[in-house]
Amino acid sequence: MPEVSIVISAYRRAPLLAVTLESIKAQRFPGAEIIIVEDGDDGGATALLAGQYGARYFQRCNRPDVPYANCAPLLNKGIREARGEIVILQNAEVRHESPDVIARLVVPHRICRHRAIFASVQMLDPGGCPWYWGSHPVHAGPSPYFYCGSVRRENLLAIGGLDEDFKYWGAEDDDLALRLRMAGMDFVFDADAVVSHQWHPP
Repeated sequence: MPEVSIVISAYRRAPLLAVTLESIKAQRFPGAEIIIVEDGDDGGATALLAGQYGARYFQRCNRPDVPYANCAPLLNKGIREARGEIVILQNAEVRHESPDVIARLVVPHRICRHRAIFASVQMLDPGGCPWYWGSHPVHAGPSPYFYCGSVRRENLLAIGGLDEDFKYWGAEDDDLALRLRMAGMDFVFDADAVVSHQWHPP
């Protein structure tokens, strides 16, 4: 059984996801399971990528008339299907920059079972240039975003995963962080686990 499962939610992100998966492939951490949960159908491009990179693929629905809500149902599906004790939740467009992102998000869990560990996010503009580097500004608060962060699967299940009652974009991931903190989790922000949030249109 893998020690870690990387759960990626995807919605019409195949070109960016390809870059993300290539960056995960280059990581110095063997045996990580990759789970991709797609919302809707993009003509098979995301499913094809999953096969090319040995990822487990799940599809939430196959109805192009259903509008995107948020990542909660997708990530919850991935958490339920995960075989690893440690789950890394991340967006499809988040590229791993340093070669040991996975290791830095996983190894501290071997010491303490009640932690959430967040990578340092580098935001890219439309030209691919960084416009912000470091922990996301909201990381200083009680409920950071899960651009790329890790939690033990047992802790995610204990609080019921993400709240699927949220509608439209946002709020579901920082709500998850807030409930983890309320459950007594320690938060760790690793400035050396660097990832880039690739720019994408709304």
